[in-house]
Amino acid sequence: MNNENRRRVVITGMGVLAPNAHGIGNFEHALRSGTSGIRVRPELAELGFTCQVAAVPEGLDELRPLF
Repeated sequence: MNNENRRRVVITGMGVLAPNAHGIGNFEHALRSGTSGIRVRPELAELGFTCQVAAVPEGLDELRPLF
């Protein structure tokens, strides 16, 4: 690869917003402890879905002011 085809990338920060944890440290802990983000979601039954489990990040309203 010559210099004309190279692009620089700068990582200015990292974060995680996942169904099983928020934040890098919490997410790592969830992964290492086997914590799942999959939950039964009753609203899916109300919508007529045959499957009522999903992995949806929770607590977003509390986190929204931070972004």
